[in-house]
Amino acid sequence: MKIKILISICVLMAAIPIISYSQVNDIDGNKYSTFTPVQMTWMAENLKTTRLNDGTPIKMVEGNDEFIAMKEPAFSWYNNDTAMGKKYGALYNWYAVKTGKLCPLGWHVSNDDEWMIFEVWTLGMAEEEASTVGDRGTDQGIKLKHNAGWKIKNYPVEPSGFAALPAGLRADDGSFLDGNDGGILSLNFGAYFWTSTGDEKNRAYGRSTMASEKTILRIPYSLNRGHSVRWVKD
Repeated sequence: MKIKILISICVLMAAIPIISYSQVNDIDGNKYSTFTPVQMTWMAENLKTTRLNDGTPIKMVEGNDEFIAMKEPAFSWYNNDTAMGKKYGALYNWYAVKTGKLCPLGWHVSNDDEWMIFEVWTLGMAEEEASTVGDRGTDQGIKLKHNAGWKIKNYPVEPSGFAALPAGLRADDGSFLDGNDGGILSLNFGAYFWTSTGDEKNRAYGRSTMASEKTILRIPYSLNRGHSVRWVKD
């Protein structure tokens, strides 16, 4: 299995996961903290660029119906409030990810295999669980989270450096509501991330973790949802 080969390489490269921090800028001049667990450097914040790396503007879409109808790169600020972008970053559809131009030179949107390596080697997920679909792991969702901002937190957070904030989402109907929690606004309740990996049914894999959950969900989502994005260094 591909993931086993990649994890084995990581084990050989670093016996102890050491986290170091640095910084990277996007084309808009936004600065992001990064961290490096086991030879793979990740963003430690959510992306907030409004342009692709060639300078092309990404369309900002507010209306629910318009957002889910988009077949080109689009983004929104949570609840169409620009002030949310500073803390939580933007919510992008997968067509923005698909361009391959969301990142500066030398970086790329994290793919499904890279997430699995991170989940196993840094967060401690069992290798046999990493490639399954659905809720996986034991306490890996806890380690993924930032230690502040979550609406429900009945457990101690064990930071890994990833510092996931509950930035919410744009759901399949274009709303900012979370149907799993009774149709409430999803901010402070969930963190949702795209990977750059599509599947054979015109969907793309993502990751999410909820305020009341300790696990990490891996499933393919429809491309018109709005999720957060993280880069990985080439």
